[in-house]
Amino acid sequence: MLILNKRLISLLAVLFSISLVIFISSSTSFHEWKEVKLLHHKLSPELQNKLNQQFSSVENEEVKQYKEYKEELAEKERIRKELEEKKKQEEEKKKQEEQKKKLEEEKKKQEEEERKKIEEQRLKEEEEKRKQEEEEKRKEEERKKKEEERRKEQEQLRKDAERRKTHFVNIKNFTYYDFDKTDYLTNEEIVDLLKHLKDDKEHDLTRYHHEIEFDKRITPASYLNEIYKTIGENNGVLSTDLKFKFSWADWLDFDSRLLPGKDFLERHNNQPIMGCDDYGELIGFPKNTPEKQEAVPACSGLSEEEFQSMDNNLYPRFKVTAPFDSKKISIPARIIHGSVYSLHELSPPERLVYVDGKTKTDIIVPIQDEKLKEKHVYNHSLVSKITNDETEDPEKLYLPPINKLMQKILETIKPSEINKNSSSIYEVSKINQDPHTLQEELSYQMSREEFDMPKNMDEIKQRLPNHEIENSLDRKLLEKIELEMNLYPRENYPKFFHECELDGTDGSHFDWRFFNVRSKTNSYKKTSTLNRIIRAWLRFTTTENIHTWLAHGTLLGYSFNEFMLPWDSDHDVQISTESMWRLAKNFNQSLIIDVTTDDELSSGYGQYFLDIGGNFFDRKNSNGANAIDARFIDIHTGMYIDITKLSKVHDVEKDLTRDFYNIHSEIKSEYFKMLKQYGITAEDIIKDGDLIGGNNNHYYRFSELENMKKCLFEGEYGYVQEVYPRILDREFPNRKTGWSFAGFTWRSKIGLWLKDELCTEGSNDRRGDSCMNHEYVKLLYDFIDKDGPKGGERRPIYPDWESVIALDHILDREGKHDK
Repeated sequence: MLILNKRLISLLAVLFSISLVIFISSSTSFHEWKEVKLLHHKLSPELQNKLNQQFSSVENEEVKQYKEYKEELAEKERIRKELEEKKKQEEEKKKQEEQKKKLEEEKKKQEEEERKKIEEQRLKEEEEKRKQEEEEKRKEEERKKKEEERRKEQEQLRKDAERRKTHFVNIKNFTYYDFDKTDYLTNEEIVDLLKHLKDDKEHDLTRYHHEIEFDKRITPASYLNEIYKTIGENNGVLSTDLKFKFSWADWLDFDSRLLPGKDFLERHNNQPIMGCDDYGELIGFPKNTPEKQEAVPACSGLSEEEFQSMDNNLYPRFKVTAPFDSKKISIPARIIHGSVYSLHELSPPERLVYVDGKTKTDIIVPIQDEKLKEKHVYNHSLVSKITNDETEDPEKLYLPPINKLMQKILETIKPSEINKNSSSIYEVSKINQDPHTLQEELSYQMSREEFDMPKNMDEIKQRLPNHEIENSLDRKLLEKIELEMNLYPRENYPKFFHECELDGTDGSHFDWRFFNVRSKTNSYKKTSTLNRIIRAWLRFTTTENIHTWLAHGTLLGYSFNEFMLPWDSDHDVQISTESMWRLAKNFNQSLIIDVTTDDELSSGYGQYFLDIGGNFFDRKNSNGANAIDARFIDIHTGMYIDITKLSKVHDVEKDLTRDFYNIHSEIKSEYFKMLKQYGITAEDIIKDGDLIGGNNNHYYRFSELENMKKCLFEGEYGYVQEVYPRILDREFPNRKTGWSFAGFTWRSKIGLWLKDELCTEGSNDRRGDSCMNHEYVKLLYDFIDKDGPKGGERRPIYPDWESVIALDHILDREGKHDK
């Protein structure tokens, strides 16, 4: 039973195992096989062995299937990648084809654009050629037209001259003033007066009341006395708020200029010139003729207010508002014309500038905007405030010499006030002093930047950094420039400076507003006045550190003997662009008074109006009309210094051809002489940025202007280029061989240009031995005294003309002329 049971159990186990194997073998899950394996250890070894074999067979099959599966997946992946690669290659190919197509299209487009450009350039060149031909044709027609106009004008002038011979009053016979012998002093009379001044130079400024207005130092001395009193009352401080009222009637002797003489009044029933028509007829142009309108342009009668404002009702009763550039009127007519303009129309200066050349100090006081026509100094008792502590004589007035007043101010002002407001951006009263006063500046160097010229409004504003500040000096200058640009947008600036052209004289060397020279023959008056003008300019510019130097004829005169050429009628100086801008901002329209403390009698006589051209900011000179940038004008004669700024030239061809018809051939040849002198080309000098030029078409290399050396000219320190002989060789090629000119001959022994008539051997005496017998020559040589103790020192060379005529009045009054 037991055995039967064991067999039964074994049979059941076998059946179970077979079932299990069948179950396992039919299973598709490898994990199910693993679960079976976990149970097979509970079976008999035989079953375990069978199971292991079955497991191995199943695993092999599974691995095989798995490998096949992996291979299938790999194949699919390979095929996918091949398809993707193929697609990518096709896309890349397509992209390349598109890129190629695009490049071909761009190339085609560029070729088309290039073709269009070539065509446009061809058409443009053809158009330019056509325009050039038209322009040349127009110029030729214009030239012919101008020639025809000139021919007709000459013919008309000839006819007018013929008509005037029979119908017009001879303009040279127009007399208005009584004879004043001081205008016609002979050389012998001048020599006697100069000897007297040489022996006795210490005259105080003392005049009888009725003669007070003969002395031109009274007005500036009165203002200076007010400055002195103000500083004293303000504990040694010059108030920045100080401003003066101003009337040209205090400074210009309108009585001597505008009052008719006794003979004129007798001939005209004691009536003045009553109006424009009356004036035109008197000077030789009858009314109702075209010439009358030409003679008195921009002329009108006076209003009741203008008539009442005149100091004397015998002044001419008309005014003019514009210059008159014709040469047809006489000297008296010219004086009247300019003087009525100055009386009624001339604006007051912006400021007074007192200059002391000894201490290199300037006192600057602004002028109030109010325009006064009647006298202010005399009518408002400025003079009466000056008292004489030594006498109570009501018939006399005493005023210390003006140079002594200046010295008192410098002793009273606190040292801390000197240069305190020199850099103020506003218009204020101030005292400036050259910081190198105690040093001997024997030379200085210029920088290229000093010749930079602003080329547009942005650069102009950079030059004026405070232009946005209301009422600043920069703002005021910018507004003037903008006004000029708006008035003349095409840069066709009108002529700014006008001269008083006179028939057959050098009237072109006088400013029309201030002209007041009645005699053309008084050479000493011209020489001493021009001497005074250049000394004042050099003193003023040294104090204000303005870079300026002698030029042209003035430089030529310096090269001989450190004096002006006696036949010259003005001075020429040049100035850097940077200095011109500083002058325009700080000193344009200034009245500058030379009160140099060691000038003795000459101190205070020199009074000058600094006037800067409206288009100074532009290198265009308006067809030759504005070759001069500024003038330093003597207000009592109209004589002046021509001031030209120099700036960089960026296009020499354009610069040389901008005023082709107005450039003298010798000036153009001077430019080419410079190139030859240095062995360079125009391209070289432009490439190096080395060309400097002015509106008057004179050109220099920067290296010629870089180094300036100190010199003595007309008794005052100034500056010239270290290489000035090279410049003179170009400008005056005959300077080393031309020893005679305009009736003068260079006398090498004396070191003077002297008139041939003063030497017994005339122009044949090159040494000057035959000249020393003439009293005038001996006196001139004595004043120069080149080898004496004063040689090489800054000092006045000649007594001022005003001192000469003042002494003549005194000697006349005291009856001492014959003594």
